[in-house]
Amino acid sequence: MVNHSSHADDQLIASCIGPQLCSAQNRKIDYIGAPLTIDFCSIRTTNPRPTRKPVVLVTGFGSGWAGIAELGFYLARDGWRVTMVSLPGYGNSENPPKTYWQGSYGFYSEVLVLHRLTHAMRKTWAEPPHWVGHSLGAAVITELACHFTNSVSSITLLNPAGFERQNPLWLATKFTVSGLLHRLTFRGETAWPRLKPFLPKERSPFTRGRLAQRMSEWRRIAGDSALQFLAEIPDRIPIAYITGERDFVFPWRRSAILNDGLLVEKNGVAQILPLSHNTTMLGSSLTARAITDFLKCI
Repeated sequence: MVNHSSHADDQLIASCIGPQLCSAQNRKIDYIGAPLTIDFCSIRTTNPRPTRKPVVLVTGFGSGWAGIAELGFYLARDGWRVTMVSLPGYGNSENPPKTYWQGSYGFYSEVLVLHRLTHAMRKTWAEPPHWVGHSLGAAVITELACHFTNSVSSITLLNPAGFERQNPLWLATKFTVSGLLHRLTFRGETAWPRLKPFLPKERSPFTRGRLAQRMSEWRRIAGDSALQFLAEIPDRIPIAYITGERDFVFPWRRSAILNDGLLVEKNGVAQILPLSHNTTMLGSSLTARAITDFLKCI
């Protein structure tokens, strides 16, 4: 991989990536007879990799697509065509009806939205995307690969949630502490201050109209439903598990994905980075390199 200087990154952001971040798009899709507007942003450099397959990033709990923009930048810098998606009820995507999240076991509603979005983007995404999901997003793309295999070329699970049972209150405590530590250490990132002025103002994920959906999601990421769907993914779909060595929210040493042998059984790959839970922001250049190494080998 080519090493890029900070000055080169500044130029790339100012002249190429930044203007694209200002041009967020939305697409109206059909969700069980009711239209939903989904907010997303696509970025690329002027010299993308010679592949028609895009890399689509699905964010974690509490984040719209802007929260994953730094990882998106580094992947675009590495030559990938990147699309970052805000799920319904996140960022500037439309709030879904209560039927979207009420009584849910896994994340089938979210999966259905991504599948319909893939169909709506078929002219732009000429081939099924490589999906990258962080935390909650990892559970979503796992279920997507299980139910709609033709919409998936590969999945990368970043600091995945929803694969082992945890006490919801204890999990909330760990999330809070991890978030506070992240804010303290994230100040040293070089790309984020230059990307931030180009990012749109997003709606809060914790407004009154979104809290019930957040509570439903929290219950599900404290469970282990995603493990069942991982087991049912066809062997032809490549799988990568990438996490942080210092991720105490979902510690890799206790990961069901690693400990039950499923990843080995499916010929998946694992990589532990010297990072914390927020691998999409703090240290995201390392995360992008790990994703690129995986995708180049499949």
